Amino acid sequence: MMATSDHQSTLATALALHQEGRAVEAEAAYARIPVDSVQGPDALFLRGILAYQALRPAEAVPLIARAIALRPETGPFYIDLGNALQAAERLDEAARAMLRVLAFDRADPAIAHNLDRLAYSFGRHSVIRREAADLAGAETAMRRAMLLGPGVPEAHFAHGTLAFSQGLVVEACAAFRRALHLRPDFASANSDYLFALCFRDDVSREEVLAAHRAFDLRHMQKLPRLPTRPRAGEDPSRPLIVGYVSPDLRIHPGGNFLTPMIRYHDPSRFRLIAYYSNDTEDEFTRLCRTHAHGWVPCKDMSDEELARRIHKDRVDILIECAGHMARNRLGVFARKPAPIQVSFPLYPNTTGLETIDYRIGDPYFIPPWLDRFYVENVIRLPETCACYMPGFDGAEPAAVPPSLSNGHITFGSFNNIAKLSPTTLRLWARIMERVPTARMVIKWMGLDMPDPFWISRRSHAHGIDLTRVRFLGSTPSVYAPYRGLDICLDPVPANGGTTTSDALWMGVPVVTLAGDTTFARAGLGLLTNLGLPELVTYVEQAYVDLAVALADDPARLAALRSGLRERFVASPMMDGRRYVRHLEIAFREAWRRWCTEAAPGELSVSAVPASGLPS
Repeated sequence: MMATSDHQSTLATALALHQEGRAVEAEAAYARIPVDSVQGPDALFLRGILAYQALRPAEAVPLIARAIALRPETGPFYIDLGNALQAAERLDEAARAMLRVLAFDRADPAIAHNLDRLAYSFGRHSVIRREAADLAGAETAMRRAMLLGPGVPEAHFAHGTLAFSQGLVVEACAAFRRALHLRPDFASANSDYLFALCFRDDVSREEVLAAHRAFDLRHMQKLPRLPTRPRAGEDPSRPLIVGYVSPDLRIHPGGNFLTPMIRYHDPSRFRLIAYYSNDTEDEFTRLCRTHAHGWVPCKDMSDEELARRIHKDRVDILIECAGHMARNRLGVFARKPAPIQVSFPLYPNTTGLETIDYRIGDPYFIPPWLDRFYVENVIRLPETCACYMPGFDGAEPAAVPPSLSNGHITFGSFNNIAKLSPTTLRLWARIMERVPTARMVIKWMGLDMPDPFWISRRSHAHGIDLTRVRFLGSTPSVYAPYRGLDICLDPVPANGGTTTSDALWMGVPVVTLAGDTTFARAGLGLLTNLGLPELVTYVEQAYVDLAVALADDPARLAALRSGLRERFVASPMMDGRRYVRHLEIAFREAWRRWCTEAAPGELSVSAVPASGLPS
């Protein structure tokens, strides 16, 4: 039997092999250490780390969990168990494992270093469950961790992620900037900072553009580009290979707008390849996979590996679908694997990348006077920059306005609480004051906590009577809760996109306030395309007055709601075939320009006559 000193020697050898990247030899060495020896828990834990690093989280979890069972007082074990559980998409368990770390009250910077995982679980995935912990506890622990390790950039990144999930956008931006100050190459913190900027109305458009350009200069331009494809002999009229890179080809706000693009392309002229950087599969995923010529799961590919695969596939036009949002693959586009690269407008601002040639827009979302705030050249489609497809929920609009049975008007917003800016809450308070019997429903993930303090306190501070507000969290049906709303109120300046479309699909009118940034013009585009410009306002007082006028006029409200879904279905916002024909015209012109060595430039598409559309 091996002596303790032998076990120590074997562990040291295995660890050296592990650090050299000799995973197979390291695994064999770790396995030689008896589980019941002093070094047994360490060997099990490191075997788990090997499996996790090899992208096999399902194997990593039981190994690390067994190490914890043998030595439960070891805090770092819980950190990596949480990481492995998160990678395995077991998010509730991941949150509980991370929270166990916080029981080890010691000045260990490693705990602060890994708190970004905890914030990610709470914020991005909204794993907020009563049996796990409340968000207030996580916030307190995170602030304590930053005091313990103020020089750890990941701790500030974690703070920013948590603050953003609570709608504290200014605080989130400050935390992300601190993380970047400590670690200038922290690209994910920089991306999250840029995304948070989208929600602010106190930062100029010039500053936002400069910040996105700086991201490209700092992180993307240093990446090596792939060989440029020769243009000689290319045929401007041949069928094109179009690639879509997205984590959101699924039931998700992105999926509502991406699925029609893939579903309605003309297969005789466009061959589609979907590069899906996720492993969730649902009805939208299966629909996209059915209509794509090629389907490449790429969640576990590095940016370099994916770029080389796209280059090998000889994609002609590559569509970037996430901007600076979660799971983006901007590092792929920085390597320029396709001759023409295009940004889809799920992300409201420029990506900042010089390697992305075009950005899809329309006359409402990006009017010509906003072009200068985009690094990309704008493709201006004639009606709408995106087309909505509802999920397969089956929920029908309410037969009559809810106020007829409730005896009071119910306003609502189901938007990301990061959109509930001080301006938004102040305007809503004015509306509620003028309609004293009205109620309001605010819905977002995690707001089903007994006291969702991160929004209730802010709402109260801006004058909203919380006794008249109902907070809702995630619900089994995305659409059914809209049946209880009479009128939706669009946030300012970050308008709703998917949520506004969901409301219209469910027969609920939306009052919007259009502004001078792209994000502040989403409601304008949706409602204009729907033939309801009377629901668009341009100054704060008009926004308040319109919401109050609708609430005070039951006949007008009932008439507006009647047939609203049918109107939406008949509008350009849901005409997928017409939308994609416009898109294909733009793609063909961009390809023709590339073949003739013309530089990319602003590109406008004329509307296709209805009679020219295939049935």
